[in-house]
Amino acid sequence: MKNVFKVASGSPAILAIVFSIIVGVFLFNSIEAANVKKTYTIKEMPQVMSATWDYKVINDDTEKQAILSLLERGQLIVINEHTQKTKWLITAGILINARPETLFSVICDMDNYQKFMPMTEGAKAIDRGPNIIELNLTLKLKIVKGIPAIPMNYSVLHYHRPPYRSDWTYYSGKFESNDGFYQFVPVDDGNSTMAFYTIYSRPRIPIATNLFEKDPNLELVMNMSTAVMVTRALKKRAEEVEKREPFVPGKGMTGTAVDAMTKDPKTVKLLLSRGGLILIEDGKRMWATTAVSMDAPQGEVFELITRYEKYPCYMSQVKKTEVLKRSPKGARAAFKLSLDYAILRIPLKYELSYLFNPPTDITWKWAAGDIPDQEGSWKFLPVEGSKKTLGFLRMTMDLRTLPGMAGAGLKASIGGQPSLEPALMGSQTLINARSTRDFLRLSPAQRKKKIDECLANK
Repeated sequence: MKNVFKVASGSPAILAIVFSIIVGVFLFNSIEAANVKKTYTIKEMPQVMSATWDYKVINDDTEKQAILSLLERGQLIVINEHTQKTKWLITAGILINARPETLFSVICDMDNYQKFMPMTEGAKAIDRGPNIIELNLTLKLKIVKGIPAIPMNYSVLHYHRPPYRSDWTYYSGKFESNDGFYQFVPVDDGNSTMAFYTIYSRPRIPIATNLFEKDPNLELVMNMSTAVMVTRALKKRAEEVEKREPFVPGKGMTGTAVDAMTKDPKTVKLLLSRGGLILIEDGKRMWATTAVSMDAPQGEVFELITRYEKYPCYMSQVKKTEVLKRSPKGARAAFKLSLDYAILRIPLKYELSYLFNPPTDITWKWAAGDIPDQEGSWKFLPVEGSKKTLGFLRMTMDLRTLPGMAGAGLKASIGGQPSLEPALMGSQTLINARSTRDFLRLSPAQRKKKIDECLANK
């Protein structure tokens, strides 16, 4: 991510408060007067909800089975970058051990949102037409113990399409855009549900506008965090209502998310045609997996990714690298980089130990320095007659162990809003994979020129 503000010192609590307030603006903004109608008709809904009306996360049974196989392993995040009425739409999907009718009743029970939605102090539903509801929310942003909660309010207009969908759009509050929908897809004869929460929200306040213009990745992270938070809260509530054992992704399964994705490249390519995908695997350690389509043969991709001395030339976060040891079977490399999360700048130094299995696999583990729990892997699958490559990047690290005052601030932020952790993990994995993808989209001559200029300026 690009650096927006460099925080060199300060209380971790203050860093956490500022960072979490930025998160909060996606959900919670002071209501201001708006030119809104008091009643609506069903005929108006396609136009009122035009940002999401025609978009479905799952379109047919083939997609249903393919996406179900991913949700059985973890939480799926899909980025649709080809929307017409919004910048993009972020979807978080989760598998819930409850019927879709139960989930629909939970989201329609708006006056009781404070009982299960995080940070919700109060909610009020007002009828604005047949299945058309104005939802007013009062939230309190409680971030750090000992610091007073911050009250915030906003409202959206919902249109329920029972029993499997509800769309919403901006109604009042300081938003440029606030659109989304729930979609529920029954599985196992209707006893379980694939639940999807799709959103694009952009607040209309100076601090947020400035930050997002300088760092679009921050806007992505905040929407992603909101989607993860809501789907996890919905899962917990619905399973409690039905008194069912919570579904635990990956329980009793062998292999990883990468294994599941490589068995079904058609689904991966389908989701990538929308923009991007991330799969979050929870457990003792949180893993994030993403896939990218790269415009180069498998061997060429493998060669680029194992040339660590070139990373500063096309990976913005990497400032310096040194290859300490290298053989046909592996390498050890030292890295100096900077993780920039808008107001938090976290400098890092560490060494990683790599194992090579050319041209299909690269794995690595921490060897020295910061973040001693990090691990990861690349897997490469040839496609389109071996002219292109599907790359699968899987990573884990404990963000709460990042060093320094800024790292402590990030730890406090994650403590106040746990959904930040999978959002940040997912976005970090996506950034790394897309940096490689974008570099390979350049012509060979452009790549050579960029590398030569970079190395000459060292």
